[in-house]
Amino acid sequence: VKLTGGQITTTGDRAIGVYAEHQLADGDTGIDLGNNMAVFTNGDAAHGLWAEGNLSSILAGNGLLVKTTGDQTFGLAANNAGILRLGTVDVTTEGGSSSAVAAFDGGLIQMSGGRLVSRVSGTQPGTVIQASGTSANLGRVEAEGQFSIFGDVVANDYGPVSLKLDDGSFFQGS
Repeated sequence: VKLTGGQITTTGDRAIGVYAEHQLADGDTGIDLGNNMAVFTNGDAAHGLWAEGNLSSILAGNGLLVKTTGDQTFGLAANNAGILRLGTVDVTTEGGSSSAVAAFDGGLIQMSGGRLVSRVSGTQPGTVIQASGTSANLGRVEAEGQFSIFGDVVANDYGPVSLKLDDGSFFQGS
C-alpha cells in the first residue's frame, strides 16, 4: 500500500490510524505513507501508527504528523519484530499512560528527525520514548537528527534507546 500525503482520522476506543500486521513477501515494502501525511486518533488505546508481527512495516518520508488523544495510546508503536522507518516526524500524545514512541519485544522504530511531545492529562504519567523487551527480543528506538523532545525517555528490560541529537536539539524530561 502506498499513499502520498493526506490525512487519516479515527474516533473510538482501539481505533488505530495505520496498522500493519503481516510478514513481508519478497519485494513488498509494507505500508508506505509517503511525505506530508497526518494521522489523528481520538479514543482510549487508539494508536497512531502500529506495526505488529514479523517484519511488518510502515514507512514514511518527511512531514509525518501524528496526534493521539485518549488514555493508553501510542503515537508510534512497533511490537514483535514490527518496523517503523520514518523521516521527520511530529508526534503528540495527550492522555494518561500514553507514549509518543514505544518499541516492544523485537519492534524497531527508526526516525531521522522531528519533534516528539508527550503531554499527560490523566492520572498516570506517560513517556515520550520507551523501549522494552527481553534479552533475546529487544524493542529498539533509534533517532538521529534535530529533535525537540518534551517528556521522559525510558528503557526497560534491555530495550535500548539511541538518540543522536544534532545541534539545535532540545530535551526536557528525564
